[in-house]
Amino acid sequence: MLYKFSGFTLNDEQKTLSFGNVQVALTKKSYQLLLYLLKNPNKPVSREDLVESVWDGRVVTENTIDQCISKLRKSLSNAQEVEYIKSIYGHGIQFVPEVKKLNLQNSSQSNKALISITLLIIIIVSAFILTKYSFFTGITDTAVVSQPQTKVKVGFLSNHKTSNPNDANAWFFDGSSRYLTEILQNNMRIATVDSKPEWLEREDKLLLAIDILNKKQAEIIVLNDFWFDGKNYHADIVLRNNDGEIGRNHFQSTKIYQLMNSVMKWFERQVDVDNQTIEQTDLIRDLSTDEYALESYLRAMSAQGVGDTKKAITYLQVAIEQDQNFNLAWYELAVSYRKQGDYKKSLAVFSSIKPSTDSLAFKLALSQGHTFDGMRQFDEAMRNYDKASSLAVQLNDEKKIASVLVSQAISAVNIENFDVGQSALDKAIQYVNVESEPHLYGIIMNTYSKLEKARNQTTKAIDYSQKSIDAFALSGNKRAEMQAKTRLASLLLREGDFEQAEELSLEALSYSKLQNQLRSVSSNHFKLAFIYQQTGRFQLAKQQWKDALELNAVLGIVDEKAAIYDYLVDLHIEFNDLETAENYLQRLLELTKVESSEAIKNISSRSELRYALAIKNIEKAEQLISEYVNVETNGLFEMFKGDLALMKNNSSEAIVNYEQALNTLENSGENVQICKIMNKLSSIYLQTDINKADINLNRAEQFKPFIYPFLKYKAMLSYKQGRKIQAVSMLEELKLKANDFWKPQDQLLLESYRE
Repeated sequence: MLYKFSGFTLNDEQKTLSFGNVQVALTKKSYQLLLYLLKNPNKPVSREDLVESVWDGRVVTENTIDQCISKLRKSLSNAQEVEYIKSIYGHGIQFVPEVKKLNLQNSSQSNKALISITLLIIIIVSAFILTKYSFFTGITDTAVVSQPQTKVKVGFLSNHKTSNPNDANAWFFDGSSRYLTEILQNNMRIATVDSKPEWLEREDKLLLAIDILNKKQAEIIVLNDFWFDGKNYHADIVLRNNDGEIGRNHFQSTKIYQLMNSVMKWFERQVDVDNQTIEQTDLIRDLSTDEYALESYLRAMSAQGVGDTKKAITYLQVAIEQDQNFNLAWYELAVSYRKQGDYKKSLAVFSSIKPSTDSLAFKLALSQGHTFDGMRQFDEAMRNYDKASSLAVQLNDEKKIASVLVSQAISAVNIENFDVGQSALDKAIQYVNVESEPHLYGIIMNTYSKLEKARNQTTKAIDYSQKSIDAFALSGNKRAEMQAKTRLASLLLREGDFEQAEELSLEALSYSKLQNQLRSVSSNHFKLAFIYQQTGRFQLAKQQWKDALELNAVLGIVDEKAAIYDYLVDLHIEFNDLETAENYLQRLLELTKVESSEAIKNISSRSELRYALAIKNIEKAEQLISEYVNVETNGLFEMFKGDLALMKNNSSEAIVNYEQALNTLENSGENVQICKIMNKLSSIYLQTDINKADINLNRAEQFKPFIYPFLKYKAMLSYKQGRKIQAVSMLEELKLKANDFWKPQDQLLLESYRE
């Protein structure tokens, strides 16, 4: 049977696929997948269908299926860029082109005639084109038509003796490794692939290098080590390919630039790189030959690598003071400002840079897009991403193309254009293989997770988040793996899975402290403080928030400082320490006077309203609620209105507002917030209608509420229903598990039930 679609022909008898007269190479599994889709065109095909028909019912992971689909898409798109396989959210995939089926037996005679005619036409047309081409260009038949050069894939393996960030050589090793990668990326024939595990012993690195080469994840492995002995800078470089060791050399110089220049020239000779393809202007303009500027830059990159943005900025400012034309230092300075949330300053620096190469121009366009995205100016972000996309295509760099698509997807998700985001990610995944580019694959999986979270599909988001963790683990990038675990912890918190979220956050915190990665340390303090606060371990929560506050003095991230004050106000209200709550509220209000961002103003408004409700200041609460109307609240506004109604002893109005809050949160995946509101409803229903209380408590159970006050309300319901022993048993259990939530009035309730 022949299957024809979009210029392709699949011959099921010969097991071949061709586009025009060119045969298209497919793996066995890609061929089987395509054949199944051709037999089932224009209808949704589920993953279950694929497992049953393509994998013969064997157990396969979703990742395996995703990879097979991606490879097939890429093989087809390489011949002709159109949409062949469409993802249908919630249903699977669908083959889009019109498919024509031809019986081989009936078509064989006509095919022979057609082939003869076609061959004759091709010969005539080819002769005509060659004659015309020679006439108009004057090029003889010995001329070579320029084709994009095939890139050599180079992978890096640290051969450093220690991964301790406090090592005196850490700044030189970290910075030099990134510097060397930067230089190689500017070579038109080099495609750098992901770095690999840094924590392996040196003997294991050689085995890993051989494994990477055998799997064809890279064609050349660079085992590198850099150190400074107080007088001279040193580099040990070993190059390997599949045939064994290409070469090794020890380099030494009193100057960093001379050392790096020697390494690069030696590398060019060893791998037979045409020196003309190196954009040498990078070494003069985008990089620097000034020794002090270069040292400061390397120290900045080391600080940036552990998340110490404030220190990185200090070193970068020194670097550009020494060399005003050090474009890459200017670029990293702008990135650092963006990481600190100072978007306008970041854009001002980006705008002042005049890149001398397409490589830096690409970085500028992409990073400016990220900055506009952070400012929620999404049209400007997309304009910059379009520019970056054109440069990536011009550079013939698939990783860069995929990176732009991921960035476009993130902006699309931020404006809730989920179909565009899905489409961009589906295209990005076609350029990436989890085996050869696990880090970028992990980023894409993480962005899929962000997309599903925004769609309120928390379970799917968790699944993608786990895939990103697995990919980062495969890449050997421990920092990215731990950051992904921190993000997974956030998703688990939405579902109320405090135990697993705590375990992940503690692991990530321990690693980030060991590596001195300050941003990650801060992020995990946030997670743990929230977990402890929600599970009634107030002293532990207070300590985590204070640790985060101390760290913020170093990092200088104002939005995070405001959020910490807000949580501390909430914590002390819950702990019934209103004096300390007011103290933190005043600090937040003072910060709001200095910082004018909308985010901080919204945080301040929420905190002030919560405090007014806590001290039962009805007049102030009414005023703040009237000012709160236009703020995006995710159910908070309606909940606060319910709290105010309850304070006025209007339980009917409170119920209406709480139900409205739940409607706002419907399908949001925000289980913690949902349970908080449902607990408020249970408290009212226990006094007014125990049947509704029973229904509400059963409804709340599906959202995994923390044991307090949920079990307390269940005990109260049981007591009202005459099940006194069960009620006492529940309260006894609650007393053991509620931590600091257990209050004197709860003890009095337990004692009254015992009587």
